[in-house]
Amino acid sequence: MVDMSRRIDFEQSMINKDWSPEDFYHVLSKHTEQVNRMKAMELHRVIAMLSIDTGSFCNTCLPYPSNVITAVHNKLPTIAVKRNEDLLTIIKGGSRMLDHYPDSVDEFVEHLAFLGRMQSDLPAIEKEFGIVTRLFTIGKDFEVGITAQELALYQTLLPGFQHLKTTILFCEAKKDENIRKFSSDLDQHISQLHDDLFQFRIRVHDPSLLNIDTVPEAAIEHLKLLNDEVQALSVKARSFANYQDRFGSSISSSNRRKMTDESVMDRHSQISAQAVQTELSEIERDLTLRRMLWESQDEWVTLLEEWTMTLFDKLNIDNVQKHVNRFTQTVFMLEKGLPTNLVLPSLKETVMSFKHGMPVVAALRNPNLRSRHWDIIQQLISRNIVKDKHFTLGNLLETKIFQHRDQIADISTEASNESTLELMLQKVLVV
Repeated sequence: MVDMSRRIDFEQSMINKDWSPEDFYHVLSKHTEQVNRMKAMELHRVIAMLSIDTGSFCNTCLPYPSNVITAVHNKLPTIAVKRNEDLLTIIKGGSRMLDHYPDSVDEFVEHLAFLGRMQSDLPAIEKEFGIVTRLFTIGKDFEVGITAQELALYQTLLPGFQHLKTTILFCEAKKDENIRKFSSDLDQHISQLHDDLFQFRIRVHDPSLLNIDTVPEAAIEHLKLLNDEVQALSVKARSFANYQDRFGSSISSSNRRKMTDESVMDRHSQISAQAVQTELSEIERDLTLRRMLWESQDEWVTLLEEWTMTLFDKLNIDNVQKHVNRFTQTVFMLEKGLPTNLVLPSLKETVMSFKHGMPVVAALRNPNLRSRHWDIIQQLISRNIVKDKHFTLGNLLETKIFQHRDQIADISTEASNESTLELMLQKVLVV
């Protein structure tokens, strides 16, 4: 008994695992009994010629179980009070949230979500309530030193927990009624959002956003502002759709049938959040196409200026071709999505004109072109081409050379063939 008490490392045991109330009860019960039995020992007895004195033995053994009891008495109040405070925080917070009656649809959705969480957490809260109650009961039974203030705080736990359970039951009972009330409010919000979208669509379809006389920078800035607005409307529409789903999944089955019948009667007057989202998607598409039109035009002008100022021999043909192909696809997509306007044909004309001239640029970059070939090209276009170190793509475009695309391609191909023949002849001569 004493040896076992000596081997107990109470602090390490608490570190290794969280003690349950029954662990505390078992240790206190066992070692308190040991102390009581030692104190009740007969310390002196005469047997025949022997005088037996056990006082020294008792005094030697008694400190070991007493030390265990002291250690538990020091630790138990800390654990019990801490768990009580944590549980009270949860209970009071839950009661405070549920006691507040929501004033808006947003608040009611939060209320509904919180009610669901509290219902899910209630078994765990009830289990923790049992643990705290058991710890304080053990403390009382074994006269553990818990202060009057700590005990008074614990005594608020039971009424607080009962209030929380009552509040959850009350909120659950009123849930269907509140869902019907706030569903009506939500329908009004959705209807208002639908009206806002109608006005917003008119602004997106403003003729000035497809007018060729509109300053591109002004159009882009205006469309960015519209895009910020449509993002806010999109967030609101998604929230309303989620709210409708939340209301539908939270209401009881009997009341769901009732609300379904009511919604069938009112289906001509109500607008669903899904319908609003569909309409919003169409507006976002129209807005995106208009932004793409003006941003593409602005980017194309910038790239074209950059390319024309680039030295002809330094021009990255592959990179230019990649951009041209991208703009060609963009133009075709805009043609399918946008109504008739003059901005897109202007962009398309410059893009397609440059695209058709790309084979000329590639042909003139052929390293096999010799002076005789350049002479033929100059005779063809009736212009002199001064290919010095300052010669740029812009200088080339000024010669209107793209209109001779097929002939220049033939000259470039002929130059490549001649170069191939020259290499073959050189090999033959070497042999």
